Amino acid sequence: MTATICWLAFQAVLYHYLPGPTNTGQRTPAGHLLTYRMNDPAFISRNWEGLFAAMNLAGFLLSLLAYLKAYLMPTHPEDRKFSGCALYDFYMGIELNPRIGDNFDLKLYTNGRPGLIAWTLVDLSNIAYHYQIHHHSSPSLILVTILHGIYVLDFFINEAWYLRTIDIAHDHYGFYLAWGCLTWVPSMYTLQTQFLGLYPTSASPIFLILIFSIGIAGYAFGWWGWSRHANYVGDLLLSFAICALVHTTSLLVWFYIIFMAVLLVHRCLRDEERGQAKYGVFWEEYCRKVPWRLVPGIW
Repeated sequence: MTATICWLAFQAVLYHYLPGPTNTGQRTPAGHLLTYRMNDPAFISRNWEGLFAAMNLAGFLLSLLAYLKAYLMPTHPEDRKFSGCALYDFYMGIELNPRIGDNFDLKLYTNGRPGLIAWTLVDLSNIAYHYQIHHHSSPSLILVTILHGIYVLDFFINEAWYLRTIDIAHDHYGFYLAWGCLTWVPSMYTLQTQFLGLYPTSASPIFLILIFSIGIAGYAFGWWGWSRHANYVGDLLLSFAICALVHTTSLLVWFYIIFMAVLLVHRCLRDEERGQAKYGVFWEEYCRKVPWRLVPGIW
């Protein structure tokens, strides 16, 4: 019952306060002409500049809150890490798992709620915006959104697995994660749908099917006997497909795969260090059996 009441109250707040176009219904028998506020699925795209500025402000304020909290009200003082450089501590974080109260985990909330949900909402808004200004749907835009949606849906289905990843288990909570999840993810990870929302591109159905299949194959890739970090190979294939579906040479669109390549290579090296430190000779044996770190035959 509590969950139902909270859901209904949340919907009432959204219905009353979210901006949108107004329309009138049919006159009542007594002659009254009522106005209604409509849903506006393209609102995010039409007001992107202001929303982007607000996300940046929110990310900075949350980072500042995390920094001050680490000094004044740390959740687990013994898990804090100080570098001796205030700027570095602000950026990389001091607390490992800061919480407000006993249950509100700032890191999991930031990483798994506003950023990923906003990623999906921005994509859907760009689909609506494209349809409103071009009067047709874009197959590329829809396929990119599907690949994004699979990624986000997988996160929520396997959220318990995420608790053992680098983000939660090792990275401390600072600007890197707070601003990164609130601002970087919904703005930079949606560059492809933002581009397609404004500029229609044309590609043959065969090309779209081929690239989409690469994205799905990358997502399903899991042969750990080929590569010590096969999951990262899958991420790179998925990222490539997301960019290639836009069918453009714009560097802005391809920035996503460049960023993911740098990020995942760095994480690969960090994983290697932890694997060696944790498993010792067993890790060395694994490396002999699987010599390729990331891309089989290359590195």
